[in-house]
Amino acid sequence: MTRITGNPIPLDARLSDQFLSTLGVRFASGSDYVPVIFLGDIPNHALSGVNGIGGSTDDGLLTYNDAFPITISFWDPSNSSRPATTDFVSIRGDLRGSSFTVAFDAFDSDGNLVASDSGQDFGGRTYSVAAASIHSVRFSGVPTPTIGGSGGVGLDDLTFNPVTPVPEPGTLLLLGAGLARLGYGRRRTIFSSRRAEPS
Repeated sequence: MTRITGNPIPLDARLSDQFLSTLGVRFASGSDYVPVIFLGDIPNHALSGVNGIGGSTDDGLLTYNDAFPITISFWDPSNSSRPATTDFVSIRGDLRGSSFTVAFDAFDSDGNLVASDSGQDFGGRTYSVAAASIHSVRFSGVPTPTIGGSGGVGLDDLTFNPVTPVPEPGTLLLLGAGLARLGYGRRRTIFSSRRAEPS
């Protein structure tokens, strides 16, 4: 679709969970999808190929405004309702650049901020975050008009390490109980050996 803000996002340009069962990644913005936009009509604008992604308003219009950040989340490819994590994510802004400062934030599965990368949107900038438990990342966009323009940041070249499913609560309880028994067993052994020492 065209890169001009305010245009309705057609069904065939909506990117959401198309890669969920293969790569474990889901895209959303103000709507539960992001638009795939055409960047090839401006020389030195697209990064690789001719397309990128932008943000969407809650009523399905293209925007780059920071009120509608782009969220990319990670899930177990074999069970799309189970959160997953990765330890590295990067994405690049389009080659045109701007004078705005943008932020790329990473969150764990509880919504806690675990890493952040921010700075001026110069052409082709790579934003990257690295942490042990990244469940989602959020690109904040820029304070451009929501309607009638193109002065935002199109994104491309998303890269991330393979995802790992988050352990389910029952699994964590069993693991904790096993570790507690292991520690208790060690304490008993230590105390027994001390009693056996000659005085």
